Amino acid sequence: MGYPRPENRNVRRHWHDDQMARVLIEEEAARVQDAQPSSGPVIKLSEVTYRDAADRVIVDRLSLAVQPGEVYCLLGSHGAGKTTVVDLILGLRRPSSGSLSVADTNPAEEPAAVRRLVAHVTTSALYPSQSALENLRLLSALSGALDRTADSEYRNTLRRLGVPDRHIECALWLAPAEVPVAVCLAAAYLRGVPAVVLDEPAAKLDSRAAVRFADGVRLLRDAGAAVLLATSDASLAAQVSDMVALLKNGVKVAERRKTQFSGEDVFSLITDYLGAAGSAS
Repeated sequence: MGYPRPENRNVRRHWHDDQMARVLIEEEAARVQDAQPSSGPVIKLSEVTYRDAADRVIVDRLSLAVQPGEVYCLLGSHGAGKTTVVDLILGLRRPSSGSLSVADTNPAEEPAAVRRLVAHVTTSALYPSQSALENLRLLSALSGALDRTADSEYRNTLRRLGVPDRHIECALWLAPAEVPVAVCLAAAYLRGVPAVVLDEPAAKLDSRAAVRFADGVRLLRDAGAAVLLATSDASLAAQVSDMVALLKNGVKVAERRKTQFSGEDVFSLITDYLGAAGSAS
């Protein structure tokens, strides 16, 4: 049930945009949910080990499972093995042992198929001289989503992610740091894939922008995607995650499930993380 249509023309225009955004979000949520596996985790690692060319163990017998509509956080300091785990999920590296799957597809055996199932949120694929809207069009074209997506949908999704109108049309290099991240989140959302992977996506964001980023991650989760967030930011992990795993030297040293973190839980989580990070140095 919608709100009454306002009489003022300017207010009515914003009301219409909000109504359209709400309808689009509901449609996308339904479409993403339809794409999910019928049951079980979307991303699954079982006893995965990865050794580099020098035979050093980078990831050691890691097991995890990310369910549809869940944010799973890999929390660890730099060098803990988070990016390697992301590369394994995307099929960019092959595990030395163990097994992993994304929507029942093996990344090591079918990397191209897995990349069609996973949205990797990274700003490195964006063109700074192009606007947020132009970059979103390009990402959608590359993913095959352009034909079913109108500019109004792009704009409404960017607005939903906190991008003001003045930054939708300007070049990314002139926009705040959160705008490129919002473009990538919007592209992931519009693709409607079952899995989303984020590797240190909020590293350059200030506290206000980080709040908007967290809202974007929740939007993906609420649409039914399985979200894997790799970060060294304990506060962000506590804010958005349903499950948090502490990673130290490639080993999962702790794992916690929470649907909502209290203040005490946040303090405990950060204390545990700092302990794990400190003992690794």
